Amino acid sequence: PKNPYAHNNMAAAFVSVGAYDYAIPYAMSALDLKTNMYQASNTLAISFNAMSEYEKAEHYFSVSVRLGVNPNELREAMEKHKDAFIPYDEDEDDEDEGEESYESQESPDTKDGTEPSGIDEESKSN
Repeated sequence: PKNPYAHNNMAAAFVSVGAYDYAIPYAMSALDLKTNMYQASNTLAISFNAMSEYEKAEHYFSVSVRLGVNPNELREAMEKHKDAFIPYDEDEDDEDEGEESYESQESPDTKDGTEPSGIDEESKSN
């Protein structure tokens, strides 16, 4: 969509769970659609800072301050998120070769067609 607020909301959702690398494209899109959107530049400053990309973080910090954001409050937010970034490692999934994936696990009632243990006829009727 061409709605900068929708893009920024997606970015904010990713920031809230520490997925800063996923937040950045959405915040960039929001800022492209509305160049004076301080919320998006805040998100970029916070995200780049959390990912230790300090030059980019300082650039968007400056953009936010030019747009009227309180620099002390933004610095505080940047510090709050600084150690929260945990990059997703696709290779990490390969390390758990001995474990079954969620999709490959059978549900308890599929092995022999009977109900899982602990479920009797009386509890099914309630």
